[in-house]
Amino acid sequence: GVPSSASGVYHLFVRDSYIEHYTGNGSIGNPAESANPGMLAVGAAPWKDVHTIEPFSSRGPTPDGRVKPDIVGADCGVTARSPLNEYNRGFCGTSQASPHVAGMAALVRQRFPDYTPAQVANYLKDNAEQRRSPDPNYTWGHGFAKLPPPDGTETPVPPAPSNVFTRNPAAEFNTLDVASNQEPRGIWSDGETMWVVDITFRNEKIYAYDMATRARAPGKDFDTLQAAGNTLPFGIWSDGETMWVSDYLDEKIYAYDMVTKERVEGKDFDTLQDAGNTWPQGIWSDGTTMWVADWLEEKLYAYDMATKERASGRDFNFLKAAGNLGLQGIWSDGMTMWVADPIIDKVFAYDMATTARVRDREFDTLEAAGNLRARGIWSDGTTTWVSDSLDGKIFAYYMERDVLTALYIATRGDDWTNSDGWLTDEPVGQWHGVTIDARGRVSGLDLHDNALSGELPADLGNLTELEELRLNGNQLTGAIPNSLGILENLALLHLAGNQLTGCVPTALMEVEDNDFAQLGLDVCPTATADRSFSATTVAPGGQVTVTIEPTAYGDAGQVTETLPPGFVYESSSLPEDQVTVTGQRVQEARFALAGETSFTYTATASGSEGLHTFSGTVQDSEGNESPVGGADVVSVSLRDWLLLRYDANDDGAIEISELLTAIDDYFAGLIDFREFLALIDLYFEGPAPGSAS
Repeated sequence: GVPSSASGVYHLFVRDSYIEHYTGNGSIGNPAESANPGMLAVGAAPWKDVHTIEPFSSRGPTPDGRVKPDIVGADCGVTARSPLNEYNRGFCGTSQASPHVAGMAALVRQRFPDYTPAQVANYLKDNAEQRRSPDPNYTWGHGFAKLPPPDGTETPVPPAPSNVFTRNPAAEFNTLDVASNQEPRGIWSDGETMWVVDITFRNEKIYAYDMATRARAPGKDFDTLQAAGNTLPFGIWSDGETMWVSDYLDEKIYAYDMVTKERVEGKDFDTLQDAGNTWPQGIWSDGTTMWVADWLEEKLYAYDMATKERASGRDFNFLKAAGNLGLQGIWSDGMTMWVADPIIDKVFAYDMATTARVRDREFDTLEAAGNLRARGIWSDGTTTWVSDSLDGKIFAYYMERDVLTALYIATRGDDWTNSDGWLTDEPVGQWHGVTIDARGRVSGLDLHDNALSGELPADLGNLTELEELRLNGNQLTGAIPNSLGILENLALLHLAGNQLTGCVPTALMEVEDNDFAQLGLDVCPTATADRSFSATTVAPGGQVTVTIEPTAYGDAGQVTETLPPGFVYESSSLPEDQVTVTGQRVQEARFALAGETSFTYTATASGSEGLHTFSGTVQDSEGNESPVGGADVVSVSLRDWLLLRYDANDDGAIEISELLTAIDDYFAGLIDFREFLALIDLYFEGPAPGSAS
């Protein structure tokens, strides 16, 4: 037997089974851990994506602390017996990557016949393409194996956009361990509270934290999971009314009331198992579709939120091909779907419309940050939070570096007069012309007289803390992005000396320090719209018809109406293909305009009595927005509605003749039994005090 005091490294090999974490740090084994200078430990990356390490590629350090692997080769290539096709991914594994590097070693030895094995190994390491910092590192070693051209010259490669997202330590949650929230998984926030799933045995619950202070908010915890049998919770998502929680033991998604924390079984997703979605992890919804990450199947399944049935046409099926094999938390901004991968230590990105991979929106900096077990992910669009089960905390990252990268590319940054620091791993505050505030947020951009050309990207509207923007004296063309108009803190905007066209967005006229007079552009016409109701008082569950009259929106526009909570959109006078409705408890209806000067839509009122407020915006063909004016409040009251309908004398009471009319309406099906009983009550109440009799 082995003495209990024995120490050392033990290698576990499992056959015909599944281990979730099979390539953690220190997983490098014998003989790859050899210290022989002429021997290379080779990792693997798929030939179709040589920037993504294979999940089975072992990692250092060695038991004595040395860096391994030494280098990474390509795998998943074609073989003589196994051509690539839709059924065959290729010969994958370090078993192909190693011969690939061995072939390179043979070429080196052919060119330099006097080289020793150690010199050949060093040559390969010196010519490898670096991946990640530091160089070397425990995942890629010295980088991806590559040989220079035979003539010794190197073809210049233009700098690729950096995928680094800036850490935001001030926004991180470091209090999870103290709260016994030691196994964090899925996360979700409403902007005020951050909820964090914990799967610790016999402590399966959802912890709550204040977003502003990061302190615990135990009064908002979900302590009801264990009693519900939801004992292996993972992903969470809410529409503000219901919290959905995936469970990969029961292969379903449980539903809970956000206020009471009690079960809402009628909203459960019980269809996962039949769909083959047997290892559900992270979940996210746009209000219409629920996407569910599956660890085992390596894909995102889609379900209809209303029916809970499969919506397979919206699945993400190409994650495995991208090397995204450890699917866990997911989150989307409506354009990009991000998928956290704790095996690769990164967050992959995919286009929501095409499901294709979007490499330049990925988070490649998790490993460098120490965020080595990425589980849940949630973002407010500016900061992204990623939970980590290894450190028991939630890391935070700014997404503003992504915006600056988009600006660099759109305005031909390679040709700028000064681009010092741009697209490097240096903090953005050290990039030429970038100013950051005390929290590390971009507050100023001064790139005047710097040879910028091309059109400004709409992404600039995501720099929400931007106060000053100096872009004058360049060769910029195209229109001024309407997105700049949403920057509430923007106090200085200089754009003169460019070749901008179009008009100045109306919202930008509020910027105090501007040089618009030098642009020679008119202010964009402002689209308007007025709202009116068929009735300002309706019964609970009754219907109201809303009329919208838009003007000056150009060739095409859009009206977006946000219905009061509990109101449900029914139909519109516009064709169905011009109407998009999202949300459940609070619905949003978007109406595409193509010349209409008036249209209507009908909604069913909430069952809750009281005053209910509609809100909306109208957008013109240039993207300028303004609020919908006119009426905005509807009263839901059974009593008031009945009096309006039957109190012909307007005396605040129901008389016998009016009650007889109501009886006829009841038998004609014009009012229901509940409304008829309420009328009888009004009849016996008599006139209100002080009213005419």
